[in-house]
Amino acid sequence: MTKFMIGTAGWWYKDWSPMFYPKKQGEGFDRLTYYSRYFNFVEINSTYYQYPHPGVALEWLKKVEERDDFHFTVKLHQDFTHKREFVKQNIDSVRSLLDVLVRGERFGGLLIQFPYSFPFNEVSANYLVNLNDHFCGYRKILEVRHRSWDSPEALDFCREWGLVPAGIDQPRIGEAIPFRFNIVNGRAYLRLH
Repeated sequence: MTKFMIGTAGWWYKDWSPMFYPKKQGEGFDRLTYYSRYFNFVEINSTYYQYPHPGVALEWLKKVEERDDFHFTVKLHQDFTHKREFVKQNIDSVRSLLDVLVRGERFGGLLIQFPYSFPFNEVSANYLVNLNDHFCGYRKILEVRHRSWDSPEALDFCREWGLVPAGIDQPRIGEAIPFRFNIVNGRAYLRLH
């Protein structure tokens, strides 16, 4: 059976009131709980900028407990994708957060988002293999933007290493990868801007 997870990147936006969230929000109102009534998925973007305590993920789980099919995808911190640093403390921090979501059966995936300056070549492939080893056992989505990733070899690489390539509808500037809908290992991930 095909399962669709539909949601947005984040849920806490002031300008969503009153277009999505009610204009009047009582004392017990919670944006994530309300959001989960309409969507079954959310992408956590704040983890790209900070390393939240695993207790934060426990709070997320409580807020969506009435929705059995709700899942979270966590964006990997920029230290791994832009600075390309492996610091044990940071790896442990990410894994601790992911483990809370896995145990709660709410983990959608780890979104690994690289900049345009990350082409498909031997150096990048080796870096991804190393990164994959550090986050072994977690479902991973790979978002790359350079056109060199639009090849059968890159798709084979993703299949081999269990990476689901994200289809992104980014502007076609310079060497940007075109929008593709790729199903890899029975999964697809689309990011619509």
